[in-house]
Amino acid sequence: MVVLNLLNVRAIGPNGMIDFLLYNLPLGIGRTRWPLYILTGLVFFAIYYAVFRFLIVKFNFKTIGREDEGQETKLYSKKEYNEKKGSAKKQAGAAVEDGGIASVIVNALGGPSNIDTVTNCYTRLRLTLENPELVDEGVLKNVTGASGVIKKDHNVHVVYGLQVTSVRKAVDQYLGRNNEE
Repeated sequence: MVVLNLLNVRAIGPNGMIDFLLYNLPLGIGRTRWPLYILTGLVFFAIYYAVFRFLIVKFNFKTIGREDEGQETKLYSKKEYNEKKGSAKKQAGAAVEDGGIASVIVNALGGPSNIDTVTNCYTRLRLTLENPELVDEGVLKNVTGASGVIKKDHNVHVVYGLQVTSVRKAVDQYLGRNNEE
C-alpha cells in the first residue's frame, strides 16, 4: 500500500478481477493508474518468491513436500480428525476424573501446603502460593499440558486454555476444597 501511494496509484481492487475491472476501467488510466497496480503486484510477487525461495533453500525450512526421508505427510479427513479429537478429550477427561492430573499439578505447584488460593479465568488457573520458587514449570508444561506459566510475586498463572474449569475442579477436589470464588 505504501508503494502504491508513493506511485500515486488510486486503483480499487476489493474482491477480485471482476470488481477490479468494473471499478477501474470506467474511471480510466489517468485517474486510477491501474496498470501500475498490476505491475506493482507482479514485482512484489517476484520479490516474495525470490526471498522465500532463498530462505527455504538456504536454511532448509521444512515445507509441504520437503519432509525428511521416511517422514510422511498425511491429510486427515474430518471424520478421522473428530475421532482423534474425541479420543484425546476422553483421555484428558479420564485423567482429570481419577485425580491423576490434579495430583501432578498440585505436586508441581509445591504441594498442598504451598497453595493458598485457587481461582480461574477463561484460560488460566490462578493461584496464590506461599513459595512460588517451588513451582516446577517443566512438569506443568510437559506433563499436564499447560501452555505457559506466569509468576509474579506470590501469584502464579498456569495457562490451560478452555479446559481450565475442569482442571480447577479436579485441583479443588484433590485439595478437599469447595470451589473458591
